[in-house]
Amino acid sequence: MVWQRPLVAIILGISLLAGMAGCSSSQLPASGLTMSQANQAEMAAWVKQQTQLKNKSIRTWSEIASNSKLSLADRKVAGFAVNALSQDLSTLTGKAADRQSMLNSLLNKDSRTSKKTFGSRDLSLPSLSAVKIEEKSQLDDGKTMYRLTGTVFTSVPNKLYSVTITLRTGRSGKIEQVQMES
Repeated sequence: MVWQRPLVAIILGISLLAGMAGCSSSQLPASGLTMSQANQAEMAAWVKQQTQLKNKSIRTWSEIASNSKLSLADRKVAGFAVNALSQDLSTLTGKAADRQSMLNSLLNKDSRTSKKTFGSRDLSLPSLSAVKIEEKSQLDDGKTMYRLTGTVFTSVPNKLYSVTITLRTGRSGKIEQVQMES
């Protein structure tokens, strides 16, 4: 029985040392980065990739919005898309009244005003990375319904959220109604 006590102590000591070595060595062998640094690098790369896609979408929609050959309704919808792509959409996660208020504010903005930046990095998250017209249909009395679909990204890598925006324009081309489903 006396010999069991030192054996248990040795086994326990070895187990603790092995466990501590495993915990303290949170470096990735190939890169030398800690898990936290690797996660931050992955997040930064993801946000950079999605922001590049978002900026490309903004340029495309801006060209559509300024194309005088298109109908006023098409240009207004394109302007709405530019505004939606340019804004911080954190209110999407809030109350329905806040969401509708944010959507209504996008109808009146002429430029990108709500961007939060740090240096050259855009920190407006969550944010749309892309928007496209899924469906356009003519309604009675010259009104047009547009169904836009888009993807929202956050800093969580490889995680996109779908969003659908429905816009109704009047005969004059002015956007009369906007709704969003996420």
